[in-house]
Amino acid sequence: MSAMWRYKGMCVVIVVVCVLASTAIGFLLTPEPSATATIALKTPSQDNVLAPGSTGDASLARYTAQRARFVTSDAVLGNVGKSLGVDDLNELRDQLEVKPSTDSNIITITASGTTSDDAVRLATEVTRSYGEETEKQVNDLTDAALRSIDESAGQVRATITGSNAAVNEAAASTLGQLQQKAATIRTSSAVLGDGVEFVVNPDESSVSSQQLPIREAALGLVLGLVLAGTVAYLRADSAAAKQRRA
Repeated sequence: MSAMWRYKGMCVVIVVVCVLASTAIGFLLTPEPSATATIALKTPSQDNVLAPGSTGDASLARYTAQRARFVTSDAVLGNVGKSLGVDDLNELRDQLEVKPSTDSNIITITASGTTSDDAVRLATEVTRSYGEETEKQVNDLTDAALRSIDESAGQVRATITGSNAAVNEAAASTLGQLQQKAATIRTSSAVLGDGVEFVVNPDESSVSSQQLPIREAALGLVLGLVLAGTVAYLRADSAAAKQRRA
């Protein structure tokens, strides 16, 4: 202790540097504030346009995983970027962690941000954009499916003649099936809509906030005291040795 008091200026500098360095490292290692949102998906019918033929738990798990990937697609994040004024979509992706449930229709979205407000806003914008872009996707796929049916119907009509009753009867049956298929797709898409059953968005109270690195600062203080004591002792011992030689 006497050596530390003798070189107290140096010791103070060493301790302060260690505390500041440890605190800075603590801030770097502490995660940014994060907010979590949940999207519950509508269970798709077998005739849906997003994942045709989906039936059973295994299909639902695949569908949920597919929709989770769509959350970080250019379409969804482009919508988010326009709202938040962010052009770099990869920057937005880096701030998101999207996890699909393996046994239900739930997608969990965790968004990080510089502040709690940023995290909440990003998570909320992602859920909003997902619904909007899914509805656009459903509409586009529905239109494409109906156009394909119309083309098929046109080809069938071209086979109808006035003389071959068997061909005409088969064509009429096929046209009826195509009309029924088109009606089923329209109904399925109308029910599916944006594909969202409900959304749970985060609020300020649910945000995981960045904590002050108190533990790291305390460790820096202990390390600084040990280092300062060691250096002070070595300097004092060296000075005493020089005096003895003199």
